[in-house]
Amino acid sequence: MKAQYKLVRMPNPNKGEEAAEKQPLHARLVSCGTLRTKELVERVGEVSSFTPAVLRGCLQALRDHMLNYLEMGYNVELEGFGTFSLSLHSKPVMDKKKIRAEGITVDGLNFRPCKELKRKLSTIKVERSDRVESDPTYLSKEECERRVFTYLENHSYLTQQIYINLCHCSRTKACQDLNRLVAEGQLICSHFGRNKLYKKPKE
Repeated sequence: MKAQYKLVRMPNPNKGEEAAEKQPLHARLVSCGTLRTKELVERVGEVSSFTPAVLRGCLQALRDHMLNYLEMGYNVELEGFGTFSLSLHSKPVMDKKKIRAEGITVDGLNFRPCKELKRKLSTIKVERSDRVESDPTYLSKEECERRVFTYLENHSYLTQQIYINLCHCSRTKACQDLNRLVAEGQLICSHFGRNKLYKKPKE
């Protein structure tokens, strides 16, 4: 089975659908879903002498040790995979005296794939999907809202990235739509660290 793609336009959401038709097409991967750790270790266990429990334990130990060394300021390299390093965030200042350690936070991980991994990835062949419509414009407001509230029937919140995945839109469009839903009182926004969580108001 080959990875599949669809063709999409990335219009400026401020210029409407007519402008969208004049934008160039870009290839976008059609996701087959997310392979969870449980299924991954089970599949590896089927083709190796390691049990899923042993594999899960190794992954947890690897994660814990990677985190320890990242906390100490090390870059962590996994041979054949790539290098991980901390990503920092701080407010931009002109005077170095105006920023202190308390104002600097870790906001994620950087990942730099190694040459071997990039070489192997470059050999992957893809094919056009016949399961999805190519060259779509943005979904209608009504369809996006339907998807959002259907999702929230089974989940306590959604994030901007989840909205992007549900509605196949740009980050800018997702931000505008979510802000509108909050302003209209259809959603409420709370913060968890640097992330915004969008929920239905309590009835």
